[in-house]
Amino acid sequence: MEGLLTKAGLEVTGGGEAQCPFTFDDLDHAWNAHSSAGPLQKLIDAAGVDAVRSVVVDVLEADRKPDGTLRQDNVFRYITAAKS
Repeated sequence: MEGLLTKAGLEVTGGGEAQCPFTFDDLDHAWNAHSSAGPLQKLIDAAGVDAVRSVVVDVLEADRKPDGTLRQDNVFRYITAAKS
């Protein structure tokens, strides 16, 4: 990414990572949150709600915590840049 910013005439000034955990009490709440996102809407249109929900549930269940919560430990990378 830094190379693309430089090619665009920008100077990379910093960056880092941001922790962004998604925690849900149950599968219904997790499904409602995930299925409302635009990218999943396109998948649902293409593959059907049952197929997509099945995959989402499998992924969430694989990450279920010992206390029963569903938590995805997301890390987002960011870069800051300025005009050179």
